[in-house]
Amino acid sequence: MFSRYIFFSFVSVCLLAFSGCSLMPTDSSNADGSSELSAENSVQTETAEEREMELLNSLKEASQSKDWEQVIKTANRVLLDNPKNTGVRNYLGWAYAETGQWAKAIPELKQVIAVEPKNENAFSTLAWAYAGNKEWEPSIKAANQVIALNPENVHAYTNLAWAYSGKGDVKASVKAYRKAIDLKPKEASIYYSLANVYCDAGELKNARIVQKVLVKLSADLGEKLEIRLAKGCRKEG
Repeated sequence: MFSRYIFFSFVSVCLLAFSGCSLMPTDSSNADGSSELSAENSVQTETAEEREMELLNSLKEASQSKDWEQVIKTANRVLLDNPKNTGVRNYLGWAYAETGQWAKAIPELKQVIAVEPKNENAFSTLAWAYAGNKEWEPSIKAANQVIALNPENVHAYTNLAWAYSGKGDVKASVKAYRKAIDLKPKEASIYYSLANVYCDAGELKNARIVQKVLVKLSADLGEKLEIRLAKGCRKEG
């Protein structure tokens, strides 16, 4: 299916808001020793903040290099201390999806959406994860929620097409892929996925029409499709 990467802005990652420790100097003459406690708490807070920042920087670097296992490991470490950080949880759900751990991705993304019901990225990844887990109806629902938030989100349509294809609704799948092509007409992987839908349905003629466009965009995918057309497609009629 259409291979896609969802790009999250690292600015959206929410840092842990530390409270309960004053960072302001206090009167050193306090008889109860509160000034010493305040200074100690300040050092501890700074250490915790530094540790959090190191983990977030590590998370950013791992995601940029597509080291998904490291993203998963680091995100889980951050969430141990700050389970309400929806930005990091979004990263975690994304990484689980990228590694095909669909069943693990879904609850993480649902937690994000529960807090941020208009989070387009979370809904988009959720639609992808549901499709990967062969939960077609929830995938369709999530994809349509993305479209409601942003009608020009190309991934929403490719996820929608994948889910409809999984259900066996060729007409709806083709329609969704055509919409994705309208939005991103030079993305070879979408044509490849569309041709495969036709191929699966035994519509060899339509698959070859799509292939003529595909080979101009990607010789490799065009050749890969040709092999499938020759060996794997059912005959029309």
